[in-house]
Amino acid sequence: MIHVEGQELSTLALEQEHDLEVGQLAVAIGNPLGFERSVSVGVVSALYRNLPLPHGGMLEGLIQTDAAINPGNSGGPLVDAAGAVIGITTAMVPHAQGLGFAVPAHTAHWVAGVLMQHGEVRRPFLGISARGEELTELAALEWGVPRAVRILQVMPNTPAAHAGLRNGDLLLRANGHSIATLDDLQKVLVLSNVPDVNLEVMRDRKKHQILIHPAAPAGVV
Repeated sequence: MIHVEGQELSTLALEQEHDLEVGQLAVAIGNPLGFERSVSVGVVSALYRNLPLPHGGMLEGLIQTDAAINPGNSGGPLVDAAGAVIGITTAMVPHAQGLGFAVPAHTAHWVAGVLMQHGEVRRPFLGISARGEELTELAALEWGVPRAVRILQVMPNTPAAHAGLRNGDLLLRANGHSIATLDDLQKVLVLSNVPDVNLEVMRDRKKHQILIHPAAPAGVV
């Protein structure tokens, strides 16, 4: 048992970079099933996991861990060996063993900042269906990014359609920032202080620069 005394104790740091590695230590802290201040230890099992939601939708870009996560852990920290927060535990697969998931800390960092400043996260609308995708080693070396976002479908009469985006396009960067997941793209859309977003797109093995004007969000997400 660890007993901590003192006042004005410092808070844990949120890891903000995409520098996690599969196999590194992961410690989940929370109150599973009402058992307060519980700690479970495991590893980072996988990165960039997608988890379908019961009523549609998808949680994308999650950290998968085998550290035991149960109801009551959600919202608690997932920390590394140095005590830095690498994720916020958010879900587990019922009737399975070692399948827990956490929102990456770098996602929680920017979302929390927006919430504290504005009280809500309003996500501009592009009109695409897309998913993060791992690139081949050759493509990663050639294009300078290990992952990108693949457009699966462009909805008609939307900002994406008007800008000329097509099904199958691979989004490498937005306003100069690499986009490994849909969350990375959303971050650029939400935090940009300019009306237009410049997308670096790979199409037929050729790079294109496409300027898109996102629509105002229809609601709060």
